[in-house]
Amino acid sequence: MQKIFEIIIKQLTEFFRIKHVVIFQIDPSGIGLIIVYSSGFSTESAQCFRDLKAREGVFKRLVDTRISQIINDIPETEKSFASLAEAEKLKSMIAVPVFTDQKLWGILTAFSQEKFRFKEEDARIISLFAGQMGELGKLFSQNLLDNLDELLVQILGSIELLNLRYRNRKAIPVSEILNAQNRLKNRILSYATELEPASSDGIISEDKAKTEEIILPSGDELSIEEVITIQGEKEKPPKAKKVLVIDDQPIVTDLLVSVLERMDYKSVVGSCGRDGVEMFEKGEFDLVITDLGMPDLSGWEVSKSIKQKNPHVPVIVITGWGIDPDPDKLKDSKVDLVINKPFQIDQLEKIIKDLLEK
Repeated sequence: MQKIFEIIIKQLTEFFRIKHVVIFQIDPSGIGLIIVYSSGFSTESAQCFRDLKAREGVFKRLVDTRISQIINDIPETEKSFASLAEAEKLKSMIAVPVFTDQKLWGILTAFSQEKFRFKEEDARIISLFAGQMGELGKLFSQNLLDNLDELLVQILGSIELLNLRYRNRKAIPVSEILNAQNRLKNRILSYATELEPASSDGIISEDKAKTEEIILPSGDELSIEEVITIQGEKEKPPKAKKVLVIDDQPIVTDLLVSVLERMDYKSVVGSCGRDGVEMFEKGEFDLVITDLGMPDLSGWEVSKSIKQKNPHVPVIVITGWGIDPDPDKLKDSKVDLVINKPFQIDQLEKIIKDLLEK
């Protein structure tokens, strides 16, 4: 857990050109704060954190409102941070709520040695980092290795969506956002490789019977101009298309729905295999995207049921990182494509568009 926190916080500090960041978890009483991770503070300065409470000062306002808080002059307005500010020469700070399952889990706090360093737009971007923290807290409490695929899909996909959402900001150059994203992708994938057996990420087509590799670009492989072209605005497909998304992991369905919304497609979500099949029987859909490993029905069984009702509707199955599909099940279920996690949004969009325009 500490390792991936380190990866994300390092990315945040580089992105905003700051070095002081601390993640607090709110204890069960709702009053105390537990330091989960900190960066940039001396050992002596870190002792100041022990006296901080969730129901005092800026943290109380955050807990009460669930809204990010920006402090432009720490020594004058936040007495509880006075000693810390003096020791590290800190002038401004931003505190962002971290949610897990819509409950306030903790606080991500960043500091700067400049006054008026943080703006409202910065709060929106830092909230995306905080969103990753909340999902990490949830996933690690369950088991990292069992949920590594979902973790990678959500983090890497959200980073790509961050670019699409903030690419027109004037305050931060597009090139800086793109470089930051690529570095974070490579670091997380590098760490994940240490936890799981090495394998290739790919798309498997029943027709082609081969794997097309999905390669995440690094800063050395593509120039900024090339990346901007890849990440640029897509031609919007017809609005009438409707996609059924089936997965028991909200972390994945939320990302897929965001991608489909960006493409201007309608989407309906089924929380398990049986729900998805029932929804398909009651409605009309142009495409189905389903997870492979679900507790009630597998993706193979879902596809087989859907193809029996309407063999013309294409089905995409999303499977775990490094898992090779059984050729017999692939043929029997009549699945059109199998995509391994983590997938890249650009290529996922292309796949969806190609299938719906056949």
